[in-house]
Amino acid sequence: MFGVNTLQLTVLSRLLLPSVWAQDQWVNSSSAFKHPGVLLSQSQLDFVADRIAAADQPWTLAYADMTGETLAALSRKPNPVAVVECGPFSTPDIGCAPERSDAAAAYLNALRWVIEGKQEHANKAIEYMDAWSGNLTGHLNVNAGLQAAWSASVWTRAAEIIRYTNAGWSNAGISRFESLMRDIYLPQVSQSTDKGMNWELVLIEATIHIGVFLNDGAVFSNGLDRLTTWAPAFVYLQSDGALPKPPPFMANTTSVNQTQLFAYWGGQTTFQADGITTETCQEMKRVGYGITAISHALETAYIQDVDLWSGSDLGGRLQAASDFNIEQADAASTPTWLCEGKGVDTTDIGGSTEIVLNAMHNRLSVQMWKTESHTNRNRPMGANYLNLAWETLTHAGWPAA
Repeated sequence: MFGVNTLQLTVLSRLLLPSVWAQDQWVNSSSAFKHPGVLLSQSQLDFVADRIAAADQPWTLAYADMTGETLAALSRKPNPVAVVECGPFSTPDIGCAPERSDAAAAYLNALRWVIEGKQEHANKAIEYMDAWSGNLTGHLNVNAGLQAAWSASVWTRAAEIIRYTNAGWSNAGISRFESLMRDIYLPQVSQSTDKGMNWELVLIEATIHIGVFLNDGAVFSNGLDRLTTWAPAFVYLQSDGALPKPPPFMANTTSVNQTQLFAYWGGQTTFQADGITTETCQEMKRVGYGITAISHALETAYIQDVDLWSGSDLGGRLQAASDFNIEQADAASTPTWLCEGKGVDTTDIGGSTEIVLNAMHNRLSVQMWKTESHTNRNRPMGANYLNLAWETLTHAGWPAA
């Protein structure tokens, strides 16, 4: 998986020489993608199934946790709507929670299909996907893009598994679901937004996932291009200098407006440690959202032979973000230079750590004491019904893709 192919060279040149990158430098054929290839590879699915068959931990406990969800009931019915409308603070909420829950239920049943081999679970996943592809026509209101991104990032995981494991999904059903992704979801996620970093990162994740499912190199490249320009601006490293890297919409000016940059960072004006994020001084769960979206994008790219975990500084940024923010959330006090001395949100970054721990610590042998401790004491990691779902089950202890 660490071989360098044409796309990897293109991406790495983008990291080193931003001016040379263009989306149309790599438009692959359908045969170039690996399937299943959204967040999980076939060998990874086999690994998980083997761990469950052997009753190994922590996978067995994680599997019991997942199958105990209300979403797991085979009697549960899909609840599609024609137009999903998601307003501020879920007002209105027309189909928003049902869309995300049904996507998670489809993914859950797809995982059960490959682990248990029971056709009823494949059929249930197909039922959810067919119901939404046969009804949904669009997303509305201020949170339309975020909702579409959360949902698409999970739908595509289920769809990849079912499509490429001889699960019995009809050609007509697959074609309709492809149209759903291309015509309904992709327009919502394929362009950058001014809504903030967490929006942008999950839009990027969804774009990359849709590109793989559609076998569309241009879409995949669009996501990678945005990933390698936006993600470095989410996490500060001291190697960046006195100030963090600005997000692209600020970097396009002749000089960075420091007042604007500090506001984007929640009022943080002093940067003295690796791992501070744009969300550290705002809300820890949003730090977790960012780590989750980037780690999903990196892992899907890795499966497709684009290793940005070790081939760029993004893996190191996530490692630093995870360790630093766990340490601050657990600390008795906040350094006076951090968040203007106001203290940080003392919740935590949730279940966002499994993939970054596995990629950086297990695969690349990077020590992550804080993240490892946090992950071990919080297993099994469940689902947040946004874009995070059962990653102790799927990514704990996985040595390669």
